[in-house]
Amino acid sequence: MEKAALWTDGRYYLQAENQLGLEWTLMRGGSVGVPSYSEWLRDNLSDPPRWCGGAQANLVSQRDSTHFCRSQLD
Repeated sequence: MEKAALWTDGRYYLQAENQLGLEWTLMRGGSVGVPSYSEWLRDNLSDPPRWCGGAQANLVSQRDSTHFCRSQLD
């Protein structure tokens, strides 16, 4: 694994800091300068894409995931 990132909001910053390994980057959702998950994926995918991702379905809309997947195919 080359890069790993976790997006969370302020309720879980402390827990994430304590539990994530050094290979992970904590993305403090809603903070200034923090990219959205789709921006980060777009900027960090290899070309051609070779990646694995996971998302909590009730937090990532079908519209967002469809938009992201289509933008990668263009």
